[in-house]
Amino acid sequence: MIRRIIFNKIGLFFLTLTFTSAPLFAQVKLKNVKISNKISMKIPSKFIEMGEEDMWQRSSSYRKAIALYSDEDRVVELGINHAFTRWEEGDILLLQNMYMASIQEIFDEVKFSKEEITNINGRDFAVFEFVSKIKGISGSIGKNNSVVKYYYIQYTIVDGGTFVFNFSCQNYVKEDWQETAKIIMGTIKIK
Repeated sequence: MIRRIIFNKIGLFFLTLTFTSAPLFAQVKLKNVKISNKISMKIPSKFIEMGEEDMWQRSSSYRKAIALYSDEDRVVELGINHAFTRWEEGDILLLQNMYMASIQEIFDEVKFSKEEITNINGRDFAVFEFVSKIKGISGSIGKNNSVVKYYYIQYTIVDGGTFVFNFSCQNYVKEDWQETAKIIMGTIKIK
């Protein structure tokens, strides 16, 4: 009798664990995409490529992105850019320090969870994972106009220039996308 109760409790425990943790193990389906002659990677199969107008509106520089993708709700974005800042192939640590300072200047608050150099498919990348905050307009009573976003950004040096891979989403969906962002960024291949 006691043995049966113990087995029933163990069975119930594993059944509960299976159903409550299933969403944690569910992964977004990815598809291979050739970004340019030099770049390929996997992106979520439901992502859509943004058109010219969207790319110009979302571009943070005077140069249009190489590619820009979004989910259907436009809450999640993946951008690939090329900066023409000149670097030597061995300057990845210097590049990492420069972009870390730059990230800290762009936002009002930044909380880094990762800042490292990682080798992906034979190429070194400066990797930053963080949550940023841009404070809203003060003076609004009872309103929080701040913008809080999750970012996973990778920089690498190619032929003296910098390629930037930028995954971002609204912070309220961070938990849904964080692991997928890491998987996507691990699939980047540059010739």
